Amino acid sequence: MSTFILKILVISINICPINAYFKCCQHDINLCYEVINMKSEFYKNAGIRIKEKRKLLNLSQEKFAEKIDLSPQFLAEIETGRKGMSSATLFKICNGLCVSSDYILTGNEGADPSAIIDMLSILNEKQAAQAEELLRVFISAVKTAQNK
Repeated sequence: MSTFILKILVISINICPINAYFKCCQHDINLCYEVINMKSEFYKNAGIRIKEKRKLLNLSQEKFAEKIDLSPQFLAEIETGRKGMSSATLFKICNGLCVSSDYILTGNEGADPSAIIDMLSILNEKQAAQAEELLRVFISAVKTAQNK
């Protein structure tokens, strides 16, 4: 099983290290320690990305926590990797920072704009204008949804 799949399994079922230990030790104690370490590293990396984006927006921990309806202490624990977060908390953080969950979880900044340009380049002038209008409507809808 790949390391990435193990990361997703551990995070998605949100097991604590003690539970992971007891489940894993039945099969392979080394695998157990690896899973626990991956989870810890995953939380640290996600926390670092959250903190970096928050600072880029010139928000203190207290102001950002208030904005997304979290306690400052819990936000600090997330940013230092001491605690994980639920999908609802991840959603609040992503909306507050205007970033994707993909960025927070993996560090992937998003789609390569050149791929979009390549798709548009095969369209004729009328199709390109229609695609541009569709993209405008889509972006407007996304922005409206984020402001709610």
